[in-house]
Amino acid sequence: MPNLFKKILFTCLMLGGIFLTLYGLGETLVYLIHGKEMALFPRYVTQRQYNDYLIRGNVAGARYRHKSPDGRWEFQINRRGFRGGVDYSYEKPPGVLRVLVLGDSFTVGYEVDQDETYAVVLERELKKRGIAAEVINAGVSGFSNAEELVFLEQEGVRYQPDVVVLGFYFNDLEDNIRTGLFKLLDGELIVNSKQYAPVTNVRDFLNSFAPYRWLSENSYLHNYLNAAATVWVKKWLEQKRREEIAGQTLGAAADDYPERLACLLVQRIRRTASQNNAFFILLEIPKVSHRQVFPSWPAQTCAPESVSDLYVDGLRLLKEEAAGGEWYRPRGHRHWTPVSHAAVGKYLASRIAERQGRHPASFAQKPQR
Repeated sequence: MPNLFKKILFTCLMLGGIFLTLYGLGETLVYLIHGKEMALFPRYVTQRQYNDYLIRGNVAGARYRHKSPDGRWEFQINRRGFRGGVDYSYEKPPGVLRVLVLGDSFTVGYEVDQDETYAVVLERELKKRGIAAEVINAGVSGFSNAEELVFLEQEGVRYQPDVVVLGFYFNDLEDNIRTGLFKLLDGELIVNSKQYAPVTNVRDFLNSFAPYRWLSENSYLHNYLNAAATVWVKKWLEQKRREEIAGQTLGAAADDYPERLACLLVQRIRRTASQNNAFFILLEIPKVSHRQVFPSWPAQTCAPESVSDLYVDGLRLLKEEAAGGEWYRPRGHRHWTPVSHAAVGKYLASRIAERQGRHPASFAQKPQR
């Protein structure tokens, strides 16, 4: 028996040594090939239940770090699942202007510090103007307009926002399809599913182990493999949804399906905001590809002004307010720099303050068109 135990122990140690050696070689190889461009961005996204819906959301109370060749950034998620250190109650304090900001990784603030997101800049600028304001950053990495709509209807309106800001980015068109939460039927937006939280259970289980969390923040090989798996899952889900759409939609109607779906989703977000006495701002975040920047919104399908109370053209804004500055991180995942966040936050504050001055009694009163 002692000899058998020794053999088992020796075999385990040998296999462990081989694994560590191979992992070390893989880590070195990935670093040498991709280290100058690669980002180590662990995702702390879990499933959140909102009434009948199960969708994704930030892990409440999470604290973690992102790093890339462009810098290091600390993340703090409050107990409600929002980036920031303040836990907001559902009931809005008297005399406070509350802004709810929806969006994806651009909004939650990938590749910028906690106090550099446009949500924080917006709150800071409003307070400088003498407005008691609370800005809730409800951004979630990978969030689609479909999930943003579900969140707003089922949870967001409970915070009694006076203003709802939606940061729209080009990949929302694909993300809306992938979720399968809503679909178009005879030109109408209908609920298709009430659940979208792929592999969150697996991620939650793995993140419960400290060694895995350490690898997420420090290992190039781990992040390389994780990114490859994520891309595969996303492509598989999107292909599956597109096949479903193709079977339900014929001819040219399928060609602009993602664009029409996005328009109706955002239109319903605006309607939900309006029904809850909130002013709706659509912020278009320009698409970056290589070193060129393009509009994100499908203007050929619907005018952004037609689905919002105020439309903010992000590309035009950056050209006017951040000319000569670096708008996107040159490496990593190419998110906005503090320059872009500052320009957007200040502009939003100026427009909200302007409207607050015109309609102090009822901020959500609609403008004359």
